[in-house]
Amino acid sequence: MKSLFEQQGEFFKAMGSPSVADGVPLTECVSLSYSLIWEEVVDETLRALNKYKADPSLENKVELADVLLDSVYVLLHCAHSIGIHF
Repeated sequence: MKSLFEQQGEFFKAMGSPSVADGVPLTECVSLSYSLIWEEVVDETLRALNKYKADPSLENKVELADVLLDSVYVLLHCAHSIGIHF
């Protein structure tokens, strides 16, 4: 059985995500990862956490869970794109 990390790698490759393994310059991979991390992990996660803290409703909890999962995908994408495999 393939690990989640391996499955994500296959998904990113199928989606045409840039990767140093495919000859894409490291600077391009890092720039994309930086933008995605800033948007999902910093902006969206902090916004959702604050919203849930102010109102711990089911709707806000679901939104927070969605943002957290997106953050995991973005971080896994970063690792794959720059050749970090764990």
